[in-house]
Amino acid sequence: MEVSVKTIETHRRNIMEKLDMHSIAELTKYAIREGITSVDARKQEAVGS
Repeated sequence: MEVSVKTIETHRRNIMEKLDMHSIAELTKYAIREGITSVDARKQEAVGS
């Protein structure tokens, strides 16, 4: 799937607005805390399989 950088930035900005977050670091911590992603990429691949 090919998605432009601008599209990703727009989606990220919209998500951050809805969650009232003001930095990518806040968004990243939220995603880890909620189990959306992990720090360990190998673990993430296993979850996505």
